[in-house]
Amino acid sequence: MPQALTLRRLLLATLVCSAAADLRADEPAPQDEQEYLRLYGLFAEALTEVELNYVEPVDRRRLVEAAIRGMVGELDRHSRYLTGREFEKARDRNAPQRDPLGLLLGIDPVGWIVAVGVEPGSAAERAGLRPGDRVVSIGGRPIEDGELTTAEELISAKPQVSVVLQSPDGAVRRTRIEAIRSPRTTVHGFATDEGDGPAWMLPQSEIGYAWLSAFGAATAADLRVALDDATRRDAQGFILDLRDNAGGLLEGAVDVCDLFLSEGEIVSVEGRDDRRRVWKASAEPNDVSTPLVVLVNRYSASASEVTSGCLQDRGRATLVGERTWGKASVQTIIALDGGEAALKLTTAAYRRPSGRSIDRPPSARPTDSWGVEPGADGLAGVDDATRRRLFEARAARTPLPVADDPQIAAAVALLTAPAKNAATNEAPSP
Repeated sequence: MPQALTLRRLLLATLVCSAAADLRADEPAPQDEQEYLRLYGLFAEALTEVELNYVEPVDRRRLVEAAIRGMVGELDRHSRYLTGREFEKARDRNAPQRDPLGLLLGIDPVGWIVAVGVEPGSAAERAGLRPGDRVVSIGGRPIEDGELTTAEELISAKPQVSVVLQSPDGAVRRTRIEAIRSPRTTVHGFATDEGDGPAWMLPQSEIGYAWLSAFGAATAADLRVALDDATRRDAQGFILDLRDNAGGLLEGAVDVCDLFLSEGEIVSVEGRDDRRRVWKASAEPNDVSTPLVVLVNRYSASASEVTSGCLQDRGRATLVGERTWGKASVQTIIALDGGEAALKLTTAAYRRPSGRSIDRPPSARPTDSWGVEPGADGLAGVDDATRRRLFEARAARTPLPVADDPQIAAAVALLTAPAKNAATNEAPSP
């Protein structure tokens, strides 16, 4: 029997057995079972032809893995195939308290790999990384569009690594990141001359302020300290700054929302097969009633979007700034081949209390409904020079003058306007 026919039949038999197992499972069977099996056969035939007739020998596993990557790449920008090595590193990155870089990378709308989140006091901040920086190369290896997994692996592979970055204004620079392991808080105020802890009020104002750089298990408790301090000082309002906050723990976001709400829905998660799961606020005697403004920008993502979307939908806060990143889906890592590989697959999506989705699909247009967007009275952008000054001020724990930060200035104006209740604005219509 010819080699091509033997190999084709072997592959087809293997794939048909796999398909038959799928059809016997609890999931609904395809409407056209013959079409389902024919597509398996199409893949087997294409794989056989490439393996037997390509001009040079090609490793079979390499071909199959490339096919899987292509298939998963058609889904969204978060789902991807993981090799055994990538699977192991993904488990390490998700391990508790393992965060030596304080850096979250993402894919921007044009495909570039960019810094989405840079935690204060982290190795990334010390190396001068800022949200919005494009990663051009890591360790001398150029980073192509969409290579998020490769970038994450390379940047965490060694204790020290050289990185070439491109700022939003086009300037290119080289830096070196050295991994450090040190405790970092996620709730930040301003440094004081006395050095006895942060200040939680904007200078020369009656407005409380806290910047959340991420959402962790202790974020809500630490934010409560800032809120209590502002309350003791008879704050006229409070600014919760989620700009450049790339997310963190969902539970941290839920706990923060619960500080400002006494009942009702905070967020829900819906998957194709799972029942809808809902997180709700609980009444507490010390729930915060102070008028609230939440600052967001294009690098506010994930748990930041859950928080800002909830507080906006529930009429508890006015949003000021820009439309957020648009990442609020749930990825599940599914082991394959006995743990030798895995799929990181989007299996569910977060829904705001209004039922609107936050996630930005690959084909999303600016006019589509995604992310979390301030209402007309809260839209306020900043230029690149102002963003750089803001990042430098945060690193020094000193506030920018209100007049130099258009988004803070807009928040203060909303909170101090005599006839304006900053807790009752509405989201823009989808």
